[in-house]
This record gives sequence, structure tokens and C-alpha cells, in this order.
Amino acid sequence: EEYTTLFLQGGASMQFLMVAYNFLEKKASYIDTGAWSTKAIKEAKLFGEVDVLASSKDSNFNYIPKDYDIPTESDYLHITTNNTIFGTQFSGAPDTDCHVFADMSSDIFSRNIDYSKFSLIYAGAQKNIGPAGTTLVVIKKSLLDNICREVPSMLNYKIHNDKVDNYLSTNINRDYDLIFIDPPYKTNMLEDTLIKLQSLEYLSNAEYLYFEQQKDVNNSRYVNLINNDFEVVKNLSIGDVSYTIAKKR
Repeated sequence: EEYTTLFLQGGASMQFLMVAYNFLEKKASYIDTGAWSTKAIKEAKLFGEVDVLASSKDSNFNYIPKDYDIPTESDYLHITTNNTIFGTQFSGAPDTDCHVFADMSSDIFSRNIDYSKFSLIYAGAQKNIGPAGTTLVVIKKSLLDNICREVPSMLNYKIHNDKVDNYLSTNINRDYDLIFIDPPYKTNMLEDTLIKLQSLEYLSNAEYLYFEQQKDVNNSRYVNLINNDFEVVKNLSIGDVSYTIAKKR
């Protein structure tokens, strides 16, 4: 009951600016751990002072920084919990008395984590939750009273919360030509994910599947587990990631 849940549009990229638009009054703290946190920092700077407390850019983002102090007077601390491009992940929320905001697009619901340590989390739905275009935002209700400036209605968390049925509508009962499946990286969850989606009949009307996984996984074998309904038509590996397209037979 301490939190409210919103389903918004614009993807996680819209949240990069929304969190700052609503809550960056004086100074916000960010930890730079990859491409998505870098984009979030860029957007936040449009609304106020941004203090990048730590960054792993010096080593091509191959680690999570640990040695930094978090100013208690920060309006909030923003982190990106998982960085699929570089394969790094926060084990939990940093220990601080200020509000912690987190982009959890690539690992939400993939592990047990103490969500009570966060004041706001957001995630683009297409990776782990649902159809592309939807964005999950979970925010403390008390935080809605901290909006620091006049914000346009479509970008205002409080207005979305107060008038949840008035602004957005999404058709979730439709067929899709292509379904994008992106289980958490290096978890070997692709097989279970595909079988579960098939058992729920989410794949029955799809013409194509597109999925990403570590390249040492035999994607063809996993696709063939789905009642031989699909066959791999294209597979490409770049670095440690394999990109696969499968077509309905």
C-alpha cells in the first residue's frame, strides 16, 4: 500500500526525462554504468544539476563502481540495475538515506530483490513483462507530493496516478506478427521462457519470433521444443550475443 503502479507509454527512454522533470529540483546523483545510464544522465541535465558520483566508463563499463559517497542532500540517486550490453548488475540498492530511483528494464522480475529500498523503479515492458510500448513505473505514493515544478499532464506522475483511466488505453488482446523475447542475459532461461509462453498460447498467432541470448546457447534446439511450430530462418552473433529470427512453419 506504500506504492502505486502506473503503466505508461514512451518506454524507459521517456522515464529518463520524466524522473528529472518531476523530481530534480536542485541536484540529483547518478551512477554511470553503461549506455542506458549515460542516456539518462544526458536527459536529466536538461532539468538541473547532475552529479555523476561514479562511472565505469574508463574500463568500457565492465564493472559496477563501489567507492563513492552519496550526498544525503541529493534529490535522488539514479542507477541502472542491469546492463545487458556490458554484462554488469547491481546486487541491490546502494545504502543511502536519499531516494533511490532505478531503471530495471532488463532484469525486473528476474530475481529476488528488496524493492522497499527503492522510491521509484521503472522498466520498459518488452524485455521481461509484456508488449513493447508499455512502461511499468512503481513509485512511492508519498513521493507524488514531492513533484518540484509544474509538469505537463502527460509527463506528470501524480496526474497519471489520480486519473489512471483517463489518459492511456492499450489493446492487450491482439495478435502480433512478431514477438520479441529477451530473457535475462547469461541465465539459460530461454528454453523455459519459450515453453511457458507456448503453454499460455501467447505464441499461437505469431508469425515470427525474435530473441536474443548468449551465443553459446543452441537456439534452434529451443525453438524446436515448441511443437515444431517454428524454424530458425536467420541467426547472427555479435560479440557474446546471438540474435535469432524464427518463422512459423
